[in-house]
Amino acid sequence: MKIKLVAQVVKVSDRHFTMFVMPEFVTPSKYIYSVDDEYNGVVIRGECYGPPVHVRQVGREACPRPRRS
Repeated sequence: MKIKLVAQVVKVSDRHFTMFVMPEFVTPSKYIYSVDDEYNGVVIRGECYGPPVHVRQVGREACPRPRRS
């Protein structure tokens, strides 16, 4: 098992969502188990146009080099 920071968005009403990030134990059977270091994993579940859609993506962070302000 690994501990990962997992973000979630939950629709609580037609106009409101709640978002949070919290540590979670992840087993090897979970998709994000093998996502490490600077890589991010995203799983999107939706029911907009018929049966639920599951989209899975893994990739490096959006900005691989630090930016100056």
